[in-house]
Amino acid sequence: MEHKVGLFGVGFDPLPSNQALLIKHAYMQALVLGKIAPTDLKDPYAFFSNNLPQTVSGKFDLIGRVSIPTWLQSKPRANDSFELTLESLISFMKTGGCLSIADKVRDFIVEEVFPRIPGMIGVDHSSTYGAISALKQDEEEDIGLVVIDSHFDAVPMALRYGLIEYAKKTDSIAIPPDLLSNEAYPNLSSSEIKKWGKLNPENFLLHILEQKLIDPKNLIVLGISDYPPDAYAESNDPQVRDYLNYFRSLEEQGVSFISKSSIDANGMRGLEEALQNLNARRLYISLDIDIGSLSSVYACRFLSNIGLSIDKIEDMFQTLFSSFSNGKELAGFDIMEIDIHKLGISIDDSHIDRTIEICRSFLELVGRVV
Repeated sequence: MEHKVGLFGVGFDPLPSNQALLIKHAYMQALVLGKIAPTDLKDPYAFFSNNLPQTVSGKFDLIGRVSIPTWLQSKPRANDSFELTLESLISFMKTGGCLSIADKVRDFIVEEVFPRIPGMIGVDHSSTYGAISALKQDEEEDIGLVVIDSHFDAVPMALRYGLIEYAKKTDSIAIPPDLLSNEAYPNLSSSEIKKWGKLNPENFLLHILEQKLIDPKNLIVLGISDYPPDAYAESNDPQVRDYLNYFRSLEEQGVSFISKSSIDANGMRGLEEALQNLNARRLYISLDIDIGSLSSVYACRFLSNIGLSIDKIEDMFQTLFSSFSNGKELAGFDIMEIDIHKLGISIDDSHIDRTIEICRSFLELVGRVV
C-alpha cells in the first residue's frame, strides 16, 4: 500500500550561543533598517517545502508548522530583541523549555500528521524526542531508530565535562560540549552540570533511552566523531574510563555504533551488518545535518567536528535506504540542525555549503520508499 509523508516544520532554535545570538540580532537590525523583507525565508521548512525533488513531490503532503514563540525562532521578529538574550536562552533550556516544545511536536504529529508518515524539517534536535514520543504512542510494534549525527547525543553532561577536566589536568585538547562553547574551558559546579540534564539538543537521545521510547537493541548511531578512541582503553584516568565504560555499557545493551573513523576505514560495512541484525521492521531516521560539518556542510548550528564528505554521505544514504527493499518500512524521519542563515553559502571555491543537495537527495530517497 502506498503511503504519503506528512511534511511539517519546527523552526525551534534556542541555542544559547554568543555567535548565534549576534547573527539573530544582526538579522533583527536588518529588519528594522529595511535591508531585508520580513517575508524572507524564515526557517528550513520554508525552503525545502518549496524545493522538493520534482520526481517525488507528489509523495509529500505539506502540513505546515508547529507553532513556536517568535523569540525562539532562527529569524525572530524585530521586536523580540529585548527578550532575546543569552541569559534568557540558558534559563529556557535549564528549566525544561525544550521538553515543552517537544510535547507540542508530539501533539502536532498525533493531531495533524497521522495517519501519514511524519517527516519533520527543523532546527533543534531535541524536537526528535517529540516525534519518537508520538510514534511510541501510535505504534503497535517496536520501531528502530537510526540517528545520523556527528555527536552522540546521549552522553550525560557530567561525562562530557569530565573530559574537559581531564584536558585541564593533562594540558591536552578537549572540545567542550556545544552548549558550553561560549567558554573554551568552562568551570562548572556539580549542581550547575545537573541543571543541563533537562532535555536539550545534546541529550535528547539519552532521554529517549531513559524513557524507554526505543529499545537499545533497535538503535543505530551512525557517523559520530565522539566515539571513544582506542587510546582511551589504555588510560587509567577515572574520567576517561567513565566515558569509555559508558559507551561499552550501551553496546552491551545492544546499541550499534558506526563511528566516523569506522566509516573512513571500512566504508558502509558496519552499517550493512547493523541493519541486517536489526529486529525492528519499521525504522525512523533522524538526520543531523552536521554529519558533514566543515567538510560538505556549513549550514549547521554545530561546527565542532570535521564531518563526512558528500560522497560518503551519499553512500550512507544508499546503503540505509536499500534496506527498505528487504522488508523494512519507513516509520518517519527528520532533518535537523539546519542553520537557515548559512544555507547555501560559499566561502571560496573549495568551501561550499552542500546542505541543500544533501537534504534533497535524502528527501528523494524517502519519496522512493514510501
